Formats: sequence, structure tokens, C-alpha cells
Amino acid sequence: MIRENILIGPDRFFNIRTFTSKYFTMPRHLHAEYELVWIDQGKGKKTIGEVIKPFVDGDLTLIGPDCPHLFISDDSYYADNSLQCHWRVIQFSRNIFPTALSELNLFKPINFMLEKSEYGLDFGSRTKESICTLYDRIETAKGFNQLSRFYELLAILAGDPSAVQLKQTKNITDQEMSDDIVIRVYNFLLHNFNRHITLESIARSVNMHPTTLCSHYKKYTLKSIFDSLIEIRISHACRLLINTGLSVTQIAYESGYENISNFNRQFLRLKKMQPLAYKKLYQDLNLGKKEISSEMSL
Repeated sequence: MIRENILIGPDRFFNIRTFTSKYFTMPRHLHAEYELVWIDQGKGKKTIGEVIKPFVDGDLTLIGPDCPHLFISDDSYYADNSLQCHWRVIQFSRNIFPTALSELNLFKPINFMLEKSEYGLDFGSRTKESICTLYDRIETAKGFNQLSRFYELLAILAGDPSAVQLKQTKNITDQEMSDDIVIRVYNFLLHNFNRHITLESIARSVNMHPTTLCSHYKKYTLKSIFDSLIEIRISHACRLLINTGLSVTQIAYESGYENISNFNRQFLRLKKMQPLAYKKLYQDLNLGKKEISSEMSL
């Protein structure tokens, strides 16, 4: 589990950021701040505490301090296509509120919402629509004007009657447990694909016997763990071919391959062409300079 140390500058009340990436890459982590995550575009699954839920375009979640969370995109986002994820994040602490937050009538609804967010809160579609313009205004505002608009946004969220609390004590079904194992394995592959990976190291990351893990993963994904690893590596190689001037040998190494022949063989099997032919194809389509972002996510 990674503990993220969030830095908020002395001249800012909170962090507000927008991300665009092919898929979410941040491993399961936690931090001391509250986090409001708004998925403009993207589909996949999220784990908030011990709860696993799907997310789609427009998903809006408030995550409390020290609550482990992870967002992972659907498999389609790891393929060679134009799909992108776009999301907005606000990170803040209780320091931005008056000391007597729980005693002031004006802030009581917000205080109650923050307490309920300990294990995550999901909000309804009507609330998402009502904060869209306000969110844009918060991004462009400065000083106390930005803080007052953020208070306004929190007040709207606190007044959402359709908000759903994600309880950590929720009973996890066998299917959800299986989903969690697959997510953890896939996340391990995403963050180690450019290294030498053994089945034993993957199994250790989820505390399962290697043989059991292989059977479990294939049962729920219809592919082997190493098929997924190859897809991730070749997808990364495709982005390097399009966006960099690295040689094929360098790209193979950066993608986790120690043998160029093995790289060429697996690339041909998945993409039905050799790496240089793939690069030329995108150059001919005037896509050679199109940058595919790989910024860190949630």
C-alpha cells in the first residue's frame, strides 16, 4: 500500500488538477487529505476501502482521509485505439474550514458529509450537472474567491439526497473478491511491465499460490497472466514508436524485453506487422507527432 504525501502550496487552499491519459496508472494508495474525483470520460472499476464498483463517464466520488482507493480502466483502454480517460481531482484538508466546523449551522451539512465520506461517497447525476459550471469557475478563480466557490460546491454536494455512502463493512461477494484479485494482478503488471517479472513475484503480490492464481486469473479474464503482460508491453511499445525517435532495440528494452527477436515475434503476433512498419503507418497517417499522455493518475 502506498501512502501519498500531498503538498499544497502556502498560497493555495487546495489542489485542483485535470488529467488526461490513456488509462489510470496510480496503484492502490491513500493519503491524509479528502479527495473529490470526477471522471469526465472513462470506464472501469474502482475500489474505495473494501468496496468494488464499476465507474462510467460522469462518476463523482468523495474519498475520506486514509481511505485506500484505486481506479483501473476497462481492458479496452489498454488496446491500441483512440480511447482516453479524462478526470478532475480536488484534494483538500479540514484546515480550509473554520475551527468550529461542527458547531456553525452554515457548515453543519458539509461537516456531516465529510464524516460520511470516511469510506467514500458517490453522488447522483443531477448533482454532477449542477456543479459542472461551478467547477470550471473554481479552476479559474484566485484567492478567497476560489475558496468561496469551493464552499459553494461542497454545499451542493452536501445537499444531494441521492448520495450513497460506500461502507467499508460491506460484505464482499465471491465475484467482487475475484475482481479485486484480478485488479491487483493487473495493477502489478502495469507498474512492473518494464522489469523482469516472474509468476512467483506476481503471486506474492496477492498472497496466492502461483498455480491457483493462474487458474483464477484465467477463469475470470479468459486469458493468462502473461498474455495480459504481453498486451501491456506491446501497447507501451506502440506509444513509444509513435511518440519517440527511439530505435526498435531501445523500445524493446524500455517495454520489458531482453530479447529483440522475442519482441519482434510478439509484436507481429498482436499487431500483424513489424514495429517499423507500424511506425511508418502512423507517420503516413500524420499521427506520428500525436502525443499519447502517460501522466500519473489517482
